[in-house]
Amino acid sequence: MAKPTQSFPLLDTLRDGPAWLGPAFALLVYLSLGVAVPLVLEAALPHQQNFVRLGQVGGACFAALIFATWFAARFQRRGESRRLNAIRTIDDVRALTPERFEALLSEAFRRQGYEAQRRGDGAPDGGVDVWLNRDGKATLVQCKRWTTKNVGVPTVRELLGVVTSEGTAEGIVVSSSGFTADARRFAASNPIRLIDGEELLRMLQGVQTEPGTPTEPSEATAMAMDTPRCPNCGAPMVRRVAKRGLNAGQAVFGCSTYPKCRGTRGRDEAQ
Repeated sequence: MAKPTQSFPLLDTLRDGPAWLGPAFALLVYLSLGVAVPLVLEAALPHQQNFVRLGQVGGACFAALIFATWFAARFQRRGESRRLNAIRTIDDVRALTPERFEALLSEAFRRQGYEAQRRGDGAPDGGVDVWLNRDGKATLVQCKRWTTKNVGVPTVRELLGVVTSEGTAEGIVVSSSGFTADARRFAASNPIRLIDGEELLRMLQGVQTEPGTPTEPSEATAMAMDTPRCPNCGAPMVRRVAKRGLNAGQAVFGCSTYPKCRGTRGRDEAQ
């Protein structure tokens, strides 16, 4: 199973484990280093009280450091959780910084039962932003917080190279926009899953947990969920009014990449 090249297991454990784990671990460290070790030193070196006091102070400082790390990690996790629960539209997602976008996805995947670890902020990611693990199965995630530009096949091919070299089960490319037709075709023939803006919004809303989260999607969300795909290239379609032909004056769906793609659907076909 592949391991992230940059990992902070203690921080991850304190952040994602039960709330009592940090204080309990800090207390255990203090009792071990700040109490038990000084007692042993005092019995073994009765005339070296400086070592005893050093052990007491060191144990207390180390325990305080662990407690502070736990507190900071839990505070960070709380912020990520609130941010996820506040998402209502895809524009809320696109307004995030890339770092917060990665944190948002990590929290969403955790709620789906994954262990999720992000790469270090500012560090070269090597084509991977989040490492997932569930039931011994590793998955690599690349995140693209884009607004209008669709993710192309080079990004998908890059992730496939990392998946192959690391020997992981699959890869996921998450985009807040969409994917080109070439990217979709390439992913379909490889162990790469693509999550575009529409599916991403549904995934995020599906794991929101705070009381008061609406059970019915907002109007904007409902429109995004009902938008059909182009029969030619798979891109999202937009509503237009036909100006000529058999459907003149009627609402139809046209490919959002027009004039590059001229795929259309009648209103009845999109249902």
